[in-house]
Parts: sequence; C-alpha cells; structure tokens
Amino acid sequence: MVKPAPFVSVDPQVWQDGIHDVRRDYPCHGNTSFVWDANLVPDTYKLGSNQSVAIQASKVHGGGSCQISFTYDRNPKPESLFKVFKSFEGACPGSGDDTADPQEFLLDFRVPANISGGNGTLAWTFFPRLPRAGPLVSMFMICAPVTLENPNQENTGSAVQSGQEAWVALPDMLRANIYNECDTVANADTLFPDPGPDYNQRALGGSVMFAFPTGTSCPT
Repeated sequence: MVKPAPFVSVDPQVWQDGIHDVRRDYPCHGNTSFVWDANLVPDTYKLGSNQSVAIQASKVHGGGSCQISFTYDRNPKPESLFKVFKSFEGACPGSGDDTADPQEFLLDFRVPANISGGNGTLAWTFFPRLPRAGPLVSMFMICAPVTLENPNQENTGSAVQSGQEAWVALPDMLRANIYNECDTVANADTLFPDPGPDYNQRALGGSVMFAFPTGTSCPT
C-alpha cells in the first residue's frame, strides 16, 4: 500500500509476507515493530467523501478478496475493533500473472457519512486466492494512520451517540488464516460472511470459484 502512507516498519519485509504468527504479527503485521516517521503526515478524509487506496505490487497471488477497514485506535492492538468501509470479492487487488515490475492498483471506497470524526488507523486486508505453500492460505494486512474529519463540526451529545451507533452497525473486518479456527478456501475467491452494503464482486469467469471461509470461529 502506497496511499495512504502506511506505518513505517523496522523490518520492511513484513509488508511482503502474510501474517504467520498471530501473537506477533496481528494486527498490521506486528504493531510493536512500528516506528513513526517524522515526515509522515496522516491523510485526512472528510466523512462522506470518496477516497481510494493505492496498492503497489508485482505479485497478485492469482487475485483474491480484500477489505478496507478502520479503527479509532491509533496504535491498534489484537483486541482493536476494525469496521469495514468496503469489501471487494474477487480480482482484488488485481488479476492475471505476476510481473517483474510493480503494478499499481486503485481501490475506490466511500467514507461513511454518519459515523464520528477522529483519529485512527485504516487497514487494507487481502486474502489471496492462491495458497503460499501447499494448502496454506494467508492474510495480508497493511495499515496507515488517518484522520476522519467531520465537515459539519457538530459535536453535541446526540450527534456523538448517533455516530457511535452508526459505527457499531458496520460489519466487522474478517479475521482468517491467522490460526484462529477460521480459514479461507485455497484456489477460491473469498466470500465475506458480511461484506456490508458497499461491496464489489468481480467474477473472472467460470474457471474461478467463490467460497465462504470455514472453521468454528468464522462469522456467519
């Protein structure tokens, strides 16, 4: 992810790998290894505005499914609540063969207009269609600090309560393939149990199948 500007990690390799150890790497490929770049200015999104996440990658792992989510926690922890702004089922971030040079993919989404403003963390999560080795499936998660700005500047008690209720009503971000008794299906594009009202399903023809994740802790 190159837009918004992601957290800077001590080890850049964490952005290239899936989450292998949930105790160390979730959320955001290991929050404890993040350091703030003095030149990093968080992006500001107005509530109700149209935005985009830019992904730069040479490997697309056969495509897959992605979500763009947000938490009000600036330094997210395993218990942080990420809520979904938009889901992409299939061909995300792209499709086709891997390339020698990085490609850039734009994922458009809309910031909900009825939630509260504030500082927090935007996350792009990716569930590849192709397994990384044998039957093993992965979850990628890149995070960036962002500020949600309320253009109406309304901060009454009723407005805050209404924003919190709208926030809680958004679907939870899918957590899978992180040794949590919930796994996506290899060689299939993931269907999200609750993609939310804003989602994009991009079928690539009859050769690609869709499947819900399986496991005792998967949401239904």
